[in-house]
Amino acid sequence: MNKTETEILGDSPKINKKYALPAQHVITLAEEASGFARYDGVRFGHRSENAANLESLYINSRTEIFGDETKKRILLGTFLLSAGNIDTYYKKAVIVRQKIKDDFPDEYARIFEREVRE
Repeated sequence: MNKTETEILGDSPKINKKYALPAQHVITLAEEASGFARYDGVRFGHRSENAANLESLYINSRTEIFGDETKKRILLGTFLLSAGNIDTYYKKAVIVRQKIKDDFPDEYARIFEREVRE
């Protein structure tokens, strides 16, 4: 029997669902941008055949393999990891993730005990 998140967590006082999804989104974008930075066409990823110099190799290689959604995610992730924003967004998201991780065992035990009684 599949249950929705609300049916499972109920009114969980510890797991704040309001902040969980935004935190996950911020962390995912930052990690994607960091990972995609390796795909430069020199050591990893597609290497463009139409490159006259190193700069055009980077630009052409990434332009040829990344779609619009990937480019958007790279830009947003890079923005989130930039010097002026890392404390404002990324570090706060990591704190939220850690809080959820720390609270999850207690909530899991509470949910499991309720399931066994039902």
